[in-house]
Amino acid sequence: MSLVESTVDKLKAKGGKPAEFKGMVSVTVPLNELVDAVTEAKKQGFEMLSDVFGIDYLSYPGHQGKRFSVAYNLYSISQNERLFIRVNVDDGEALPTVTGVWRGASFMEREVYDMFGLEFAGHPDLRKLITPEDLDGHPHRKDFPLG
Repeated sequence: MSLVESTVDKLKAKGGKPAEFKGMVSVTVPLNELVDAVTEAKKQGFEMLSDVFGIDYLSYPGHQGKRFSVAYNLYSISQNERLFIRVNVDDGEALPTVTGVWRGASFMEREVYDMFGLEFAGHPDLRKLITPEDLDGHPHRKDFPLG
């Protein structure tokens, strides 16, 4: 059994819903299980958090459900395997920070906060990272005014 398969089995026990797209495996977990899910994945052998990114489904054709998704891109250097852990949130709903599991998540969560306006509860330094302090709005939101 591969590292991805064994980790997916563990995350299913936490309410995770696995999916595969073009060979990439993701598990969508409930918001309250996020920290436990990334902790479990790290314990299983995913030793690197390569990225945290947001997705805005506001104008996505046929999308039903919460407006945003945040994905945690985990990688096992020793096994050469990748797993995405995702969580879905609505506007105004805070995610728990995973900086207690990976300190490097701080920078990536700040970028998601700045670009999408999604807050990370318990983050040690949640402030804008890229955009000017006086900019109203979040540039990666589908309803951000252009021009």
